[in-house]
Amino acid sequence: MKNVRRVFIVVIAMMSMWSTLVLAKAGSYSSTYDMNHGVLSKIWIKPKSKCSVTVSPKIGTKGQDMGIIWANKNIFGVWDGPQKFVSSTKGGTKTFKSSSKRKVYLRNYTGKKWTGYVNIKWD
Repeated sequence: MKNVRRVFIVVIAMMSMWSTLVLAKAGSYSSTYDMNHGVLSKIWIKPKSKCSVTVSPKIGTKGQDMGIIWANKNIFGVWDGPQKFVSSTKGGTKTFKSSSKRKVYLRNYTGKKWTGYVNIKWD
């Protein structure tokens, strides 16, 4: 009976460690934004293969798009990377296929105040 108990404990411990390792990289981050020009995510994101960014605006500018940049600081100290666009008033979801460690930069090219919510999910 002692051996069965030990085996059971070892199996549970191994399963816990395995699930922690497998799921460690997956995650999500939600926040609000209040910007005139742009805002950078507070966290670094390191997906296995993709990252999805969903923008839900409260205030935007009709007919203007918001840039979503999969950003990394270049050698000149500028945040740069692939960029996709969503409506600043309707929002939407954009996916970046990458395994690079980066931040998300929301870019407002109008200089007017935009507010809303952003949800970032990665695998």
